[in-house]
Amino acid sequence: AVTLLRGQVSLGLPSLAPVALFVPQLADLSGSVDSRIGIAGTVQEPKLSGYVRANDVAADIPALGIHLKDGRLEAAPREDGTVRLAGRIASGDGDVQFDGDATQEGMIHVNVRGTKFLAANIPSANVLVSPTLEFVRNEEGMKLTGEVEVPTAKVNLQKLPRGGKKIQQASSDVVVIDEHTTEQEVASTPLVTDITVVLGEKVEITGFGLQAQLQGRLGVREIPGQPTTGSGEIRIQGQYKAYGQDLTIKQGQILFAGTPIDNPRLHIEAVREIEDEEVTAGLRITGTAEAPQLTVFSEPAMGESNALAYLVTGKPLDQVGGGDEEDNSMLQSAAQSLGTAAGGLLAKNIGKRLGVDEVSVKESEALGGSAFTVGQYLSPRLFLSYGVGLFEPGEVITLRYKLSKALALQAERGSIDSRAGVQYKIEK
Repeated sequence: AVTLLRGQVSLGLPSLAPVALFVPQLADLSGSVDSRIGIAGTVQEPKLSGYVRANDVAADIPALGIHLKDGRLEAAPREDGTVRLAGRIASGDGDVQFDGDATQEGMIHVNVRGTKFLAANIPSANVLVSPTLEFVRNEEGMKLTGEVEVPTAKVNLQKLPRGGKKIQQASSDVVVIDEHTTEQEVASTPLVTDITVVLGEKVEITGFGLQAQLQGRLGVREIPGQPTTGSGEIRIQGQYKAYGQDLTIKQGQILFAGTPIDNPRLHIEAVREIEDEEVTAGLRITGTAEAPQLTVFSEPAMGESNALAYLVTGKPLDQVGGGDEEDNSMLQSAAQSLGTAAGGLLAKNIGKRLGVDEVSVKESEALGGSAFTVGQYLSPRLFLSYGVGLFEPGEVITLRYKLSKALALQAERGSIDSRAGVQYKIEK
């Protein structure tokens, strides 16, 4: 016997607030749900009609500083057994819309498109995005493809979170499933991502002396079990303030060639033009993000220490030093900024011009890092030096008394430790 079905079910949820308990990323979730489902056909082949609809959905995402509003989500069964999906949500002056369909077997196909959707509005970043994406879930797995245009963005590097709160990520052993999905099914439906990010004409980054505009295209590809890779080029134009000077970024490229996204190749030049001397001096950064190489260059070509003097003071090396406190201060700042290698180069070439016996950049255990050090012999045997941390705040004072050519007593007092001992030096 065939049992016929005929009926209608209406359900409503006046408030979405309780749902927020299951989505901790959301705050002040509001909206309502109403549904009207018609049942027809037979027990063996039921047919559903009607809709499930969420109206006036709104919520805050505190981590991104945005307010979602005017949300509408709808799922409507079709006669062929598939479910039509559609919706819209706004943020700022833009919105994101989606439409697609799903089957009873869990197959999903959804298209997402948006215009100037406010994706972040926090002190460190204000970002608008215009996505055109396609999400597919089938027997082969899940795939997200398409393009995300970033027409406008302002990012302050100094205000980005650093070293504080860490995002808690699920262990690789943790698998989230619903009542219809087994752990094996989750493992067999990996997500592959292939998205092109397009930076528009109003993408700006500031902070740490940098004020620049970015443009370019970057293809981002992610396959489970493999590093996320990038393909494309990001171009940089703008100003970089260093050593009291505004350097112009003459050429700036961040290059990705199917390489890990966090380790692109760098080709950046920032220059200062000294018109009176008809000299251009600059910094060149090459290598990779994980192992950058910093060099000083000039046009016309000259020694690296002389080029550095032009870059910092606008003068050749033989005119630097003496009683000019401003020049000396800028040179010391340059040594601190350039780090141990370039600082050592600077110290070696201009130490005598600063009127002291020793200027160096070296490691200090009492400070816990590299220090820019200035020292003076108080007598032929007694040496006193004062160092300032390059990368960590702090200072170190060293007193050394020479007992013989190879033997000395030394005491150090630094921010981390104080120590005394015997120093034995073997000259080769």
